[in-house]
Amino acid sequence: MAPISGTYSEAHKMGLFISMIASKTNRPAALVVLDPVDPPKIYNLELKDSGDKVLDKVILERYILHPDVERIEIETPEMTATLFRPKGQGPFPALIDMFGSSGGIKEHRAALFASHGFVTLCLPFFNYKNLPSTLADVNMEYFEYAIEFLCNLPYTTNNCGIIGRSFGSCLAMLCAQRYHKITCVINVNGSPSLEEFTTFKENGKLLPYFVPQNGYGIEHEEVVCEIDGKMAIAHNSFYKKVPENHWRLGPVENIPKNTGIYYIATLDDLGINSTETADYFYKRLKKSGHNNIVVDVKPGGHLIDAPYVPHMDFVWNKYFGIYMAYGGEPHPLIQDSAFAYTKNPI
Repeated sequence: MAPISGTYSEAHKMGLFISMIASKTNRPAALVVLDPVDPPKIYNLELKDSGDKVLDKVILERYILHPDVERIEIETPEMTATLFRPKGQGPFPALIDMFGSSGGIKEHRAALFASHGFVTLCLPFFNYKNLPSTLADVNMEYFEYAIEFLCNLPYTTNNCGIIGRSFGSCLAMLCAQRYHKITCVINVNGSPSLEEFTTFKENGKLLPYFVPQNGYGIEHEEVVCEIDGKMAIAHNSFYKKVPENHWRLGPVENIPKNTGIYYIATLDDLGINSTETADYFYKRLKKSGHNNIVVDVKPGGHLIDAPYVPHMDFVWNKYFGIYMAYGGEPHPLIQDSAFAYTKNPI
């Protein structure tokens, strides 16, 4: 039956877990992740009466990484990543997992995919171990190497899917244009363009990015908002005034027509104009003969994550050194349903 009150409203067997929110003891605007993924997560559940008396309690262990999945750290001159391999000989479906412009590595989503039968390569690309400290020093060839590495493993096939969130979705789309071993792209609130501070190199030269022209008439008050007493940048206000013909994300028409493309776009995204972006690229791809495209519009903010990761409406971006507003309110079933669907197209 549905709860009378609390953090979720509909009857759901995992309601307590999919509706978790960040603790008040968590550092404000610090991104909540479930790394490290190896040890089980410990949950202390208590049943209390109306007078706050504890009637019963239980300790639960839950796994992000299935015990049968092998976690392999890779650090070579060509690539730094974490590979997750399910038990068995395969061949297994393969997936590259990337996040956005904050850099570093986040393994929880890759671990979950591997626990559901995928060989998953969690691929950081800057600001981690021996990788470049800035995006401008990242090279496109790095991603080509990662794709070839994953597809040539003896327990995978000769193709793979790729998933990215935010700027990671830009990378996923750029990779799909160039490297045709990618047969599925999952784009989660992807940016519509490379910018001056989020571009990188190919063959030693910076990829094309858009340059703002006189600020596009955007006032300071339109891109700055206050959340929990902190001033944060709402980047979607900027993109809503940038003409579409100024966006720079390469010739998406070069993506093979048999490639599956799945967009997740949210209605309350303050980070990116994600619904407009998904609609724009959907129309471009359909016009060029791509028919294997799904645009899934959901409520929620920018940071749609794997299930059981608490919702965050603004986060400190250590790469840019600013608070970023991401919007949305906790929608516990959204992340659960989004993850369930993304497993199907790969």
